[in-house]
Order: sequence, then structure tokens, then C-alpha cells
Amino acid sequence: MKIKTALQIFTMLLLLTASGERHFAFADEENEKLEIYKSTLSSDKEPQMRASAAKQILLSNQQKEALEIIKQVFSSGSPESQQAVLQAIENRDTWEKKLPRRQEYVNIVVNFLSSSDAAMAQQAAQSLSGFGYTEYGEKLKEKLLSENTSKKGKLNLLHTLSLNLTEKKAVETMIAALDLKDKEVAKKAAEILQGWAPEEDNSKVWEEYIKELKEKSPEQLIENKLKAQNKTIKELENYSGRLKNELLDTLNRLYDSTKETEQKVALIIEKLESPNFNVRLWAVRKAEQWRSNAEVPDQIKEKLKTLISDEKAQLRKATAELMVYLAECNPSQELYTQLQRETNPEAKLAQFEALTESCYFGLLQSSEVKVEPKVRVFALNTARNMIQNGNRTQVLSAVESIRKLLDRNGISEEETRAYFKAILKKYQSVVTESQNYAAEILERSAGLFAQNAHYRSIAVKLFEPALSQTLSSKNDKLLSAAISCLEVISKSDLLQKIRSAELYNRSEQILSKSLQIASQAGNGKDVKWIESKIKQMPEQAADALKSIMKRTDGKVSDTVVSHLQSYDMPEKKKAELLEAAMQKNNLSIGSFKTAANALYSRNMHQQAAVCYRKLMSADTLSPEQQNRALNVFAKIKDYSGFSEVLKLVISRTDFTKDSQAHKLTLSLLNDKEISKENKAAFLEKLSTIPATGKAEWKKFLDSLTPEKEEQKKEPKKQSKPSEPDKDKNQKKEKQK
Repeated sequence: MKIKTALQIFTMLLLLTASGERHFAFADEENEKLEIYKSTLSSDKEPQMRASAAKQILLSNQQKEALEIIKQVFSSGSPESQQAVLQAIENRDTWEKKLPRRQEYVNIVVNFLSSSDAAMAQQAAQSLSGFGYTEYGEKLKEKLLSENTSKKGKLNLLHTLSLNLTEKKAVETMIAALDLKDKEVAKKAAEILQGWAPEEDNSKVWEEYIKELKEKSPEQLIENKLKAQNKTIKELENYSGRLKNELLDTLNRLYDSTKETEQKVALIIEKLESPNFNVRLWAVRKAEQWRSNAEVPDQIKEKLKTLISDEKAQLRKATAELMVYLAECNPSQELYTQLQRETNPEAKLAQFEALTESCYFGLLQSSEVKVEPKVRVFALNTARNMIQNGNRTQVLSAVESIRKLLDRNGISEEETRAYFKAILKKYQSVVTESQNYAAEILERSAGLFAQNAHYRSIAVKLFEPALSQTLSSKNDKLLSAAISCLEVISKSDLLQKIRSAELYNRSEQILSKSLQIASQAGNGKDVKWIESKIKQMPEQAADALKSIMKRTDGKVSDTVVSHLQSYDMPEKKKAELLEAAMQKNNLSIGSFKTAANALYSRNMHQQAAVCYRKLMSADTLSPEQQNRALNVFAKIKDYSGFSEVLKLVISRTDFTKDSQAHKLTLSLLNDKEISKENKAAFLEKLSTIPATGKAEWKKFLDSLTPEKEEQKKEPKKQSKPSEPDKDKNQKKEKQK
């Protein structure tokens, strides 16, 4: 034995002697004694010396220091030291009454009991046996029913309870253990109860329990206990619900009876500070209703910000959901702080979305709200972590958040690519498991790509290969989402893929999308497949053709016009296509003829007139078209065009006074809506047309006399009677 250890033992013996005749000078100091006892307890090889040292520590007048030593032994000491302390506590027949701070030592042992191995737990359970059950029973129950206690610890606690089943409280705690979620622990409790027999004088107290224990298995005991517990819980919930409804009804009546706006605001603010959770939640809901109808007052906004960190998760969630719409009050700092410590998943998602809106609002150029750059970066990094590790709802929310938070730039090229890569990696990981989920990721990503050319260039490099591969998917939702993304990246490249793979044949949804893209970026290559889809979607196909005609040369319009009569689409759409074709200067004469006939048959005289002018300039009007042209120009009262066509008509052999040309000319000249000046100008223009040697022309001109307007006859003025007549009349009156 080493000299130091021998010296410690010798000193211990001196301290323990009853006479105390020989003391060293330093032994009078309690702290020095504790150090010696502590050293002996931790290092002595003799169990008896360790136990003696432990006893002296327990009885020390320096209890604060003594407690710390005992705590250290049970937290990090050796098994030998722990056993010595437990033995000292157990063997206290001569000193237990004067043991100071008993409850604290009991708590230490119970805590040790719920975390140690089985062998040591038996020693700990035995050490508690000398205390009264009332001293440690509640602590034992608390540890047993706690979710933080391990399975091993709970089994140890059950063993301790089994030593105390003479106590009614211990039996009740054992019965309560039947409700534990861990079925192995609950079953062990049932087995202990079935092997238990109460003392004779207590048999009536436990009679019902004994009967149930004998007749039923451990599983049945647990099931019955759960049913009874659920019934009690349901009754309590119903009662609590009634009280809650009565309280909220009272609050609603109070709020509705308050007329002044200021008083309502004051009421909401007061209730936002209520210690009752349901009242605070009621006030948040009222503020939400206020937002739907009018601007939320600033006083309420500021008070709401304090509830972002409320103790109740449901209230934190409700407040954050409302803050999504109150970004102008800048709750970013409160959300930033709470989000870092939030443990409830639903509240955390609501806070994240509110922080996103707050940052986005602060990024607007017109916004007076300023959000710290570190908060925006934190929100972006939170979004990336959600994409990597979150569930479906969190991932989709995070993708939308990245779209908003990257919208105003200010983020480096490297960081931007990192966020894009996180989205792509998540898409690639889920596309084989759930194509609908993958489609939702792409739908939100399309908005991100569309924000600017820089993001589109990043998307082309990162996403284009994966998106092109997706075009072979049989899932229409995923295919449509991939098309939407490719449409944002490059419409022309997408159209080429649509043509080559004939994607428009996949489904009506894809066909509709294909026609829309062709309308935006199509060319002559798309006319043929669009024509083949007119019967399926005539309206959209017509719009696509019309849009393509406007962007391309006359050849495409010639093709459309030449096929027009075969198109199975509404007449209105055909007319729109004709109008679009007429806008092309390089449209062929054949197309003008086709268009003129089609427009004439549809009574579209203004449009037909354009065609006839084009055909007149090309000197290609047939007799039938000349007659139609006269009719068209007469309808729109175009005297110049009418006169030009008439030059061609009078040279024909069928030109007579009774011909259609005569009738239309006379109709124009006799039209009461035409002014005298216009009629005179028209007649003058006709008289200058060369007769081309036809006598019929002179007869025709002589017959062109517009109906003379009837002169308005003024009513005759009645002449005043002469003076003699006036006198005669006066005499007659007198005679009467």
C-alpha cells in the first residue's frame, strides 16, 4: 500500500475514534475533511473504507459541498464509489434520523436508478428501502411515466416499485405503467401485478384489482386500461370544449357589441396579452378577419410580432400564417430569431414562409422596409436545407421561396448555382419514386427560370439534359411540367423537340400546350401538324396559324388560304385567318382570288374590297369578279373603286341599260345618305370615263339623273283683314 494511501487510512481512523484525543491541526476544518473523504471514496481499494468515507460525506456539516461530491460520484464516478455511497445510504440504522437534506439525496438515488444497469439498480432500490415511500414515491412515478426515461431505466424503476407494493400509492403507480407506449415495459408492469398479493388487512381495498389480475392476461389488462383512460380523456375534452366555446361566444358578443374602432383595436390588443391560450388565439383570428376587410392597425401589428415566439405552437403557427400578409410591418428579425429555435414542424414551416415574404417585400425597390442581408441568406439556406431533408410540403414551399428570394439578385453566381443544383438533385431523387411529386417541383422551378436571362442560362446547363430525358415520360403531368420549363428556357428548341417526337399526339393537354407554344414561336414547319389538329382543337389551331402567318412570309399565308375551305373550324376563325393573310404584301394573286371569293361569300365587304383592289392592279378581274367588285364597292360606298371597276364593265358586250352595273350606279346616286356634293363628284367622275366606242355608254350617262329633292313648300301667310272689314266685324259683335 502506498504511503499516501496509508496516511489517508490512518487519518480516517483518527477521525472516527470516539475519544478524538489525537487530531491533526487541519482535521478541524470540514472542507479539509471532505477532501480526505472524497479522495478515500474515489481511490481506496477497501470497500469498508469507501463506505465509511461515504457515510462521513453524507453526514458532513458542509452539505452544499457534500451534495456536489455525491452528484459527481453518480454522474462520472467509478462503480465502486457508487456502490459505497448506496451502501452508506442503505446502512443508516444509527444515523438516518439526523441525515440532513434527505429529499435531495433521495432524488439523486432515483435519478441514478432510472439510468443505471440492472445490477446497480438493485442496489439503488435496496438503498431506498429504509426511507418512507412517501419520500420518493412521487419522484419514482414521475420518472417512470416520463418519455425522457429510457426503457432500461423504466424497467429498473418497476423493480423498485415491486419492492413497495404494500403501499397503495405504489400499486397505483404500477397500474399507471400499463398505459406506457412501450409495450414491453407495460407488459412487465402487468406481470409484476399478477404476481403480487396484498396483505390480509388490505385485501378488500384491492379486491377489484385482484379479480381483474387473476382473470385477464397482461395484454388484456393494458387494453382495458387504455380504454378507460381514453374514455376519461374524451369526457375531459368534451367538458373543456364546452367551456372553451362558452368563453369564445362571450368574447364574440363583446366584440360585436363594441361600435368604436378604437375600442375594438384596444380589445384585440388586450386579448393578445391574455394568459389564456384560447383567448390569445381568438384575438389572432380577429386580427386575421380585420386583414380581410381593411388594413390592420399598426398597434395590432406590433403586438402580433410578440406572439411569433409564443409558448404555444398552435399560436406561433397561426401568428406566422398571418404575418405572411403583414410583411410591411417587417417581422423579419422576430421570425429569424424564432425560426432558429423552433421545434414544431408546422409552426416552423409557417414561420419560414412568413420570413420569405418579409424578405421579398424588403427587396422591392419601392419598399421602405429594410431586411438585413444575413436574414435573407439565412432564409435561402433554410430553403436549401428543406429541399435536401424536408417532406413534400416543405420542399415545394422551399422551391417557391428560392424563386422569391433570388428575384432581386444580390446573390453570387456560385451561390445561385448551388440553389439550382439543390433543386435539381431533389428532382432527380424523387422522379423515379413519384412522378407527380417531381412534376410539382418542375412547375415551381419554371417560375424561377423565367425571372431573367441569367437564370435561364444556368437552367439550360443544369436542367436541360434532365428535362429532355423527361419528354419520354408516360406521365402527362410530369411531361407537361417539363414542357413548361423548357418553354421558359427556349421556345424554339422546345418546338423542335415537339416536332421530332410528335409530342402533340400524346394527349389533349399536351396538344393544347404545343399549340400555345407554336402560336408564340412557331414557323412554316409547324403548319402541317397544326392543320392535322384543327378538328380536335379548331379555336386554338386557328389562333396558332394566325400568329404564325403574322410572323412569316406570304408563302405560309398562301398555304393557309389555299387550304382554308377544307378547315373544320368556325366561320369567324376562317375570317380571322383571311384578314391575317391580307396583311401580307407578297401574297400570291391566286390567294387573293381565293380570299376575295371567300370574303365576298361571307359578306365581309371591307376585306373583300382589299382583295379586289389587288386583283384590279394585277388586271386579273374576271367578269364575275367585276360584278362582285361593283357590288362590294357599292356596299361600302367606295366611289373611286366603283368607278375603276365600271371602266372594265362598260367594255363588255353585256353592258346595257338594264344591266347590274346600271342598277348599282342608280342605287348609289339615289342613296339619300349620300350628300349632294358626293353625288356631283361621282357623276363628274363617271362622265370622264372613256366610252370605248359604245353608244350604250351615252344613253347610260343620260339616264343618270338623281331624283330631285322635293322643294319644301312654305305655308301661305294669312293676310290681315282690312280696316273696313274690321269695323264691320265690330258692328256685328255689338248687334249680337
